[in-house]
Amino acid sequence: MDALKQALSQAQSDFTVAQQRSALLESSAKSLQETNSSLSLQISELQATLADGNTTDSGVNRELARAKAELSEWKRKHTDLLETHQAAEQEQEDLLVLLAEQDSKLGILRERLAAHGEVLSEDDEDDEEEGEEES
Repeated sequence: MDALKQALSQAQSDFTVAQQRSALLESSAKSLQETNSSLSLQISELQATLADGNTTDSGVNRELARAKAELSEWKRKHTDLLETHQAAEQEQEDLLVLLAEQDSKLGILRERLAAHGEVLSEDDEDDEEEGEEES
């Protein structure tokens, strides 16, 4: 019984960690998207300046090349974060499935105990209710 409680507690802890990681990844992805948009706008402005023939200054060309390189790097980081986020979401889903399986097993074990005349203490029942409220 203690092993099941520990497994349930561990699964709940893992779920909380996965949620925190997911929130952090979403925040990072949003920040990267904003930076990506800003850099894309800068590149467009620089390309428009060059196209208009306002300047052929090599400094602008260097700035454009730098902005393109930076944009490529941000796109790569964005892709990496999206992949990490997707992996975290899958891990979170897996943990939810494990938690549901543990909860089901715990219910079955409680029914078996009751069928054998074991009376569950109020603490055990309170623990089960708390677990249901958290999920």
